[in-house]
Amino acid sequence: MHEAEIKSSPEWTPADKYNSNPLSKDMAKIYRSVNGKLIWISRATRHDITFNAHRLSKQLREPRQVDWLNMKKIVRYLSGTRTRGIELGGDLKLEGYCDANWITPGDPKSRSISGYIFMLMGPVSWKTEMQTIIAESTQEAEYVALNTAGKEAVSLIELLHYLGYDQNLTIMCDNKAAIAMVKNTVWHGRTKHIRVKGHWIRQEYENKTFDVRYINTKEQLADFLTKPLLPKHHMTMCEKVFARC
Repeated sequence: MHEAEIKSSPEWTPADKYNSNPLSKDMAKIYRSVNGKLIWISRATRHDITFNAHRLSKQLREPRQVDWLNMKKIVRYLSGTRTRGIELGGDLKLEGYCDANWITPGDPKSRSISGYIFMLMGPVSWKTEMQTIIAESTQEAEYVALNTAGKEAVSLIELLHYLGYDQNLTIMCDNKAAIAMVKNTVWHGRTKHIRVKGHWIRQEYENKTFDVRYINTKEQLADFLTKPLLPKHHMTMCEKVFARC
C-alpha cells in the first residue's frame, strides 16, 4: 500500500460475479481490523469517508474480494488527502444539515440512509446511519432523517446553553415535501404507518426549539454522508466543510 497510487477523491467498485468471492480467514481478519480503524478516523476528523466506511462495515461477517478492493481505495484516498483537516474559527453560529438516500432495490427489508452534519465554526458533529423503518418514498426518508438530526440538534443546543451560549438553530433540508410534513399537521394522514416517536420533530418545531428550512441540493453539506458523489462534487463539498483541503 505504501507504493500504491494515491487518490484525490473516493472511488467505489460495484460487486459482480467476478469479484464477489469471499476472503480467506486471515484476510477477513485483516479486513475487520482495517475497517475498525477507518470507522474511528471517520468519526474523529474525516467525515468525508463516513459513508464508504459505513458501507464496508456491513460486510464484516463475510467480506468479499470487492470489499477489500474498495477498502484499499479508501486508504489510497486518505493517503492522497492527508493534509485535509478540521480547523475551527469564525462566527459562533450553529447550523445543521441533514439528508437521506432512499433505497428501493426491490428488497422489502432494505433501509434508507440518513446523514447529518452540524457546523459551529467548522464541523462539530456528523453521522451516517441506516434508518430503522422502511420509508415508502424519498419524502418519508428525508422526514425520518430530519427526526434524527433534530435529536442531535437538541443535544448541541443544551450543551451550548450549559456553556453560556444560547443559539437559534436552523436545520437545512433539500426536500420541500419533508419540510412540509414537519410544518403542516395536515400531512398526518399520509404518515400513519410511521411510529409516533417518528413525529417527535413536529412537536420540537412547534415549540420553536429549532427551525427547518429548504436548501438547494448543490449546497447540501450532508450530501456525501448518504451517497457516493462524483469527484468534482465531492471536492466541492469538502472545500465547504474542511478548512484545510
